[in-house]
Amino acid sequence: MAIQNSSTLNDSISSLKTLPELFAWRSAQTPTAEAYRQFDEASGQWVSTTWQAASQRVAQFINALARLNLERGARVAILLPNSLDAVCIDQAVLALAHVPVPMHALDNPASIAYILQDSGASMLIVDSDQQWQGIAHAGLDLTAIRQVVVTHNTLPVADTSIPVLQLDAWLASAGAQDQIPDGPHESDLAALVYTSGTTGKPKGVMLTHLNVMSNVKAAVQRVAPVSSDVFLSFLPLSHTFERTDGYYLPVAAGACVAYSRSTKQLPQDLLAVRF
Repeated sequence: MAIQNSSTLNDSISSLKTLPELFAWRSAQTPTAEAYRQFDEASGQWVSTTWQAASQRVAQFINALARLNLERGARVAILLPNSLDAVCIDQAVLALAHVPVPMHALDNPASIAYILQDSGASMLIVDSDQQWQGIAHAGLDLTAIRQVVVTHNTLPVADTSIPVLQLDAWLASAGAQDQIPDGPHESDLAALVYTSGTTGKPKGVMLTHLNVMSNVKAAVQRVAPVSSDVFLSFLPLSHTFERTDGYYLPVAAGACVAYSRSTKQLPQDLLAVRF
């Protein structure tokens, strides 16, 4: 596979205006190349996913999400560890011109509940029902949420008025949708990222597709990534830096992103994903 230099790559993506356009372009350019790699606890092996396979899984998420008939610009909260599923739901949200609200997977239930309420999130995807139970019982009004999807069912479903589905069942029940809404414009929001470490309550920062794509194109020039690079992702995807340089930039370059198992295992993961 040919490796593009930064100038050629920047020329190739210069006409792309939104993040779904970038992901679709990359999937079409190098469909059989490795896109993502993550550790499978059951087999004890690192498992790879190609751009084509990732794109197909994104399509599943799009069909499932479109079935909810959310209004354009609806907020979809993502409370997942860095993973292929986190990318797939993010891309599906973006493709439907909704707004991802990425949240730190290790944040406390009260803080998460506040962000859900403040953002007016219409949907939440979360790693486990145990997390959702803590959030649901934090004492805040979350009635704007129409659907909760959990990737792992570790406990009986929480007794709330909000429907809760397991991820595989949610994806399987959707099927292909007859009509998918138009995608976003460059002036539409690409994320509502809540700050951490500031005084008072977290504040939602509104980032447009133009904001993010401009940063990606600038990073292509300065960082000059190539398709043979492997990015080890360990900073939370709720951080703007990680979203830009550890998620969208590798999409532009066609590089592989490997998801670290934990910060404690970073030394081993650095060796494992590169050699």
